[in-house]
Amino acid sequence: METIILGGGCYWCFEALFSRLNGVSDVVSGFCGGTLANPTYEDVVGDATGHIEVVRVVFDPRVISLEVLYTIYFDFHDPTSWDRQGDEVGHLYHSVIFAQTPGQKALAEAMIERMNNEGRYLSPIVTEVADAQPFWPAGSDHQRYYDNHPIEDYCIAIIVPALVRLRKNYAAYLKPTSFSAEGAYAI
Repeated sequence: METIILGGGCYWCFEALFSRLNGVSDVVSGFCGGTLANPTYEDVVGDATGHIEVVRVVFDPRVISLEVLYTIYFDFHDPTSWDRQGDEVGHLYHSVIFAQTPGQKALAEAMIERMNNEGRYLSPIVTEVADAQPFWPAGSDHQRYYDNHPIEDYCIAIIVPALVRLRKNYAAYLKPTSFSAEGAYAI
């Protein structure tokens, strides 16, 4: 098993996406990169601690490759925006990969360079590739947020369209139980 830590906007959306991928055994929402040990959401939301909302993803690289995970990561947030994802503004929404190994760092940097050279985005990618830092899990009320609150406005407006796009563009990588036969998300 291997672990990656990714930040790029609200961790609820990334948690909902990555937890549906075959080969991913665990996704935990939390914080990385700040100055305070064991921060709470309330500590981080004011942007005073320097933490970033992230997800810690544990996966089996024999089932799903790191390159596929990075591809999905870049596809589901704006890696060209500094400390902002849509209406979410602040350092806690920073686009960052906290590389846990030299191989993770090298692959992330190579993919960013390739995407920039290909002109994949209108602006250059600003995603930071940082060394590993302590990960602090968010409170239990922030874990499996979409699964526990699927009809909240944020979930309906942001996460449901992302899940629909995940199903459309990455169906080959989804766990068989990720969606019901009728096409709706299976809770």
